[in-house]
Amino acid sequence: MGLAFARGGHERVAVSFIGEGGSSLGEWHEAINLCAARKLPVIFCLENNQTALSTPVRDNTAARLFAEKAAGYGIPGLTIDGTDPEAIAAAFTWAVERARAGDGPTLIEVIAMRMCGHAHHDDMLYLGKDPQPSWEYAPLTPQGYADPKLYEFWRAKDPIPGYAATLEAMGLLTPATSN
Repeated sequence: MGLAFARGGHERVAVSFIGEGGSSLGEWHEAINLCAARKLPVIFCLENNQTALSTPVRDNTAARLFAEKAAGYGIPGLTIDGTDPEAIAAAFTWAVERARAGDGPTLIEVIAMRMCGHAHHDDMLYLGKDPQPSWEYAPLTPQGYADPKLYEFWRAKDPIPGYAATLEAMGLLTPATSN
């Protein structure tokens, strides 16, 4: 899409989303390298959710941050809190402006945590039991492979109630409209 957008002469920008586990695939490296070499208007969003299927980050890469890999392609890489809507908006706005100016792609790593299994079939392994449908986060059990300390840390950073409180404090949302 980035190649088509660059040839079309318009200001469209392609966005590619991938999890941190998928960033180990050769196809991803080939794509980011091609886009960097041709300065294509693409944003690569790497969703670092702490676990690639069932593989923790420490077993997936030697890099301290996935965004550091951008330097190998000669493009900028940013690492942001994936639970901060304003940081996400600012990073993507900057990356779109770069791409539209002809400066090529950007790698944006958003760090958050997957709060359920990799897919429905994985919930029991991740959490240690099959969760019931609910608006609340499912509790972990000792049988699950999710890291309990990380799970609690990221559960407390849930962006929906946190950003609702920010908007309420700004007077843009009332408690009645945020529920």
